[in-house]
Amino acid sequence: MQPVTSLGAFDIGLSALVGLNALVVTCLICWGVWGIFDKKALAKASERDVFLAMVLLELPQVPIVFLILNHSFPGWTVSPQLWLFGALSAVLYSVSMASYLAALSRTEASYVLGFTAGYPLVTQILAVAILGESLVMSR
Repeated sequence: MQPVTSLGAFDIGLSALVGLNALVVTCLICWGVWGIFDKKALAKASERDVFLAMVLLELPQVPIVFLILNHSFPGWTVSPQLWLFGALSAVLYSVSMASYLAALSRTEASYVLGFTAGYPLVTQILAVAILGESLVMSR
């Protein structure tokens, strides 16, 4: 039997925990490099042009993700509630990216990225207030 590790409200096996940690580290590295690429792009163009390029370059992801989902989960469907929360998320993403690029174009990447890296704290506070989740200090 595989050892079980407690992860907040979830009990997962050790191999699943290693896989989860690998995903988190991959995300962390990609987000770290992403900020550097954004700063380099802003050295070549205005924040407006960089934002437009980012949005346009995301468009090819739609059919790719659709194909992956159809292959991985045949018969999947999207709930109507998803469209509402997905739309709200997309609006907030656009506002945050426009703000982020405007700030990044005006100062050093280490300042903007260091400050905006605090968004998980905002998420944790909102998760407690809105979702009724528990605040776990070890996170």
